[in-house]
Amino acid sequence: MKTFVQIGTHDGDDDFNKLVKKEEPDCVVLVEPNSDMIDKILDSYSYISEKEKIKLENVAINTQSGPCEVVIPKEPIPQPDGSSCELGTAHYSLIPMDDWGNEFKSIKTEGMTFSELCEKHSITEIDYLQIDAEGFDSQIILSIDFDKVKIKKLQYEYWSFTSEDQYKRYGEDGKKYGVAGMEEVENKLTDLNYKIMFSGRDVVATLK
Repeated sequence: MKTFVQIGTHDGDDDFNKLVKKEEPDCVVLVEPNSDMIDKILDSYSYISEKEKIKLENVAINTQSGPCEVVIPKEPIPQPDGSSCELGTAHYSLIPMDDWGNEFKSIKTEGMTFSELCEKHSITEIDYLQIDAEGFDSQIILSIDFDKVKIKKLQYEYWSFTSEDQYKRYGEDGKKYGVAGMEEVENKLTDLNYKIMFSGRDVVATLK
């Protein structure tokens, strides 16, 4: 059974959706913590007549289960050139960076581990896994038990921020985020016999 999984679906109108339409997997698991996006996701995938193919989870994939909170800054983020950057609903994160300030718009949701997600849907093999978790990608990948689930292709966003610049608020834990987390993920995937390629801001890892 061909299985596609996306963590961080937002409204479902994206390249992952186009790939689903092209490849026609037997099972599509979509994960999005923002409940305001659920109807939009369902509309984006309305072309799939067999509704049982779509498994939609309104949760955040975390390293532990239980209630959690995803956030975006309340105010635009000042940029070095004097401009500002306002983050929208696609940017909710479990680990806000230091320059996001201390005032947030937040969503309280349930946290589910990657293992729990796979167990719930009886997944032992994934043909394509896409992760876009606004800086938390590395922690999700590092939490995966690759002995229990075979992942043929994995795409995730490369987070180029350094822990020293952007994650001081987390103390010692902050040292494993950003670039440090990305390097640990690359080492792990390389050891697991994945071929690593960069595609724009994303990394594509393909099992050899």
